[in-house]
Amino acid sequence: MAGGRHSPAAVHPAQAVGLGLALVVCFSVELALTMVSAGVTAALSVRHVASHWSRLGGFGRTAPYGSAALVVLCTGRLGWEGLHHPAATQVNSVSSLAG
Repeated sequence: MAGGRHSPAAVHPAQAVGLGLALVVCFSVELALTMVSAGVTAALSVRHVASHWSRLGGFGRTAPYGSAALVVLCTGRLGWEGLHHPAATQVNSVSSLAG
């Protein structure tokens, strides 16, 4: 404790748990607020565009199916790569992290 400063290792375990819990709660609240505001903005935008573009209704009904198909294709591709080239996938991910 040179100069009257506390080292980071001197944090009491109960304080660490409290700080960690506060961090998780704050992050969760922020994430919820962000997602709700994005959803509200999207809903209001769709309502505004739908009043000016009559063909949006058909697109809005089919868009979730296209999105789901894209997710399934991407997941299938990643699964295929992981099953058939596990070593190459691991080497590529490690080398991309290394820089």
